[in-house]
Amino acid sequence: MPPPEDATFDAQLGATNNNSEPKGILSSSQGYKVAIVGTASDPNNKFAGAGMTTSIWKPPVEDQQHSACRSKIQKGSDIIQVGWRVDPPLYGDHQPRRFIHFQAGNNQCFNTLCPGFIIMNSAIAVDMAYLEYSIPQVKVSKEETMFISRDPVGNWWLLNKLVSGLQRSLLTNIEWGGVVYSPSETSHLPAMGSGFWPNDNPAYLDATCRELQVVNGEGETIYVGEAIRYRDDADLYRVTNLSKDQHLILYGGPFHSF
Repeated sequence: MPPPEDATFDAQLGATNNNSEPKGILSSSQGYKVAIVGTASDPNNKFAGAGMTTSIWKPPVEDQQHSACRSKIQKGSDIIQVGWRVDPPLYGDHQPRRFIHFQAGNNQCFNTLCPGFIIMNSAIAVDMAYLEYSIPQVKVSKEETMFISRDPVGNWWLLNKLVSGLQRSLLTNIEWGGVVYSPSETSHLPAMGSGFWPNDNPAYLDATCRELQVVNGEGETIYVGEAIRYRDDADLYRVTNLSKDQHLILYGGPFHSF
């Protein structure tokens, strides 16, 4: 299992013109690269849920790497996330699979390996392999809606099927988009999303996150509001927020050698 992800963000305003948008300065932990859109950093935020509809892809990765898309809720080093990932070290194969992840400081776990996860409905497999997924140059996008929320007692529910008692508190930051990991000793980084930069070629489908949802501390679904683009390096992976109201996120990038 790779080390816990730890990224710090600082929001800035982009070019000072009428089309400016908030952009983030990002410092990811070693081995991780992201291309995401997130809520403005504010310690007074109180979030009790987040969701998205995301396209499913099968980016190529090597045995110690992973490539994923997720909706992530965070407060400091406390993290809950849901999405899909290609992760040979975790699953033993190269299939895209649904996942949930919990992190508290340096402690982390996935899926039903977490001791606080309770299966409420066995009909849904948390780590299910997607037999159908989006394919470049094939104009059919395979999507799934993923949502995680906190009930009044403090349990976190995934897709209304699974509950976790591991994280009781409300969280302060949300992000949506892509993340990859590669150990420092490797000479390349894996593909993210579709394996193409957003809008790189109209013949290909972009990896997307859309219909973003946020739940506030009172359990109400609210408008996402201002969202900030974060990326480590535009020469590696890119992210675009096409619709500032509905937040249609395009993200991704190709395999990179050094």
